Amino acid sequence: MPQDRLDTYVSGLRPTREEGLNPKDKFGEAKVNFNAIPTASLVFMAESMQDGWDKYGPFNWRVAGVQALVYLGALRRHLYALLDGEDYDPKTGKHHGGYIMACMAIYLDALVSGRLIDNRPIPGKTGALIQMLNRRPDQETPTAQHRMEQLERFIELNAPSTALTLAELPKNLIPKHQAQVQNGRRKRRHLTAEQRARIGKALRKAWRKKKQK
Repeated sequence: MPQDRLDTYVSGLRPTREEGLNPKDKFGEAKVNFNAIPTASLVFMAESMQDGWDKYGPFNWRVAGVQALVYLGALRRHLYALLDGEDYDPKTGKHHGGYIMACMAIYLDALVSGRLIDNRPIPGKTGALIQMLNRRPDQETPTAQHRMEQLERFIELNAPSTALTLAELPKNLIPKHQAQVQNGRRKRRHLTAEQRARIGKALRKAWRKKKQK
């Protein structure tokens, strides 16, 4: 029995008092547990994945690669629509939840396949901030003064360690924005997706090194 099992633990498995005696049981229980996946959810995901299969080609991301922000952005659009009470995509009639699963399935598959262009922002402190603000059910709601003091301590402790400048990047990754004057207006050269991804990766690497010091 897991050590972290809660008192409110509820099992949806069929009740049985029998325990398997097959010697393979222990080996099977130590492997990835696909039985933990609710299979109905895979039906929704398959329906949504079919759209990309027909439109862009099966497993196209393993060949062409994908940008992290493109799929995270699509996931958020479906998630926000679902949170706002819209269950089905008005264009396809398919459930938003299926598209959310499909987006993350492609993201993770591209990640482990080495085809994910990681153009996310450099690491921030969102996760740590959420953990700091979370409380257990048996804890009292903090006063406004206590919450402000918490946030001030958090900012004081974390803000200096996240400060990164372009000076910490390798020189060959710093893009040269050449200003051009056309029709009396200054134009700046836009970064390509690949350039943004390389800069983001280098900034995250520099941030991790700085955090370890």
